[in-house]
Amino acid sequence: MLSEQMGNDIDGIVICGDLELDLSEIYDSVNEIFEGEIPYSNIHIVRGNCDGIRGNSLPLVKTFEVEGHKIYLSHGHTEGIPRRNGMYIAASCEGCDLAIFGHSHFPEDTMEDEVRFINPGSLYRNRYCAFDTSYMVLDISENEIEAEMVILE
Repeated sequence: MLSEQMGNDIDGIVICGDLELDLSEIYDSVNEIFEGEIPYSNIHIVRGNCDGIRGNSLPLVKTFEVEGHKIYLSHGHTEGIPRRNGMYIAASCEGCDLAIFGHSHFPEDTMEDEVRFINPGSLYRNRYCAFDTSYMVLDISENEIEAEMVILE
């Protein structure tokens, strides 16, 4: 089970879109996987290009703060991912030092000037990878952001 692999020290969840579920179904799934231990206010979700009508209640972009870091969250299709110019401009204009996105389904962790870009890959299907699925575990403190990619087999 995913919660056993991730451990019990999870404070929040970030979902980069393309779940093709509505908000209540996403909350129900997270609640079931993590046995209700993650408050809804710590579940950050955006709409992906495949979410269709069911995802209309989800925002395209969300910004939030964790431990003094301002985070820009987007699926990435509106910013032109896999090219990052649009996302860099959007995240910078919002004063964010971390941008988390999906769309390409390709995991990455890169830095451009003062903005760190993280794509966790996909729990369904990674593209252009030697492995099928992945996610990232972030450990965010005031002084640093650590990212660990987890490959599921």
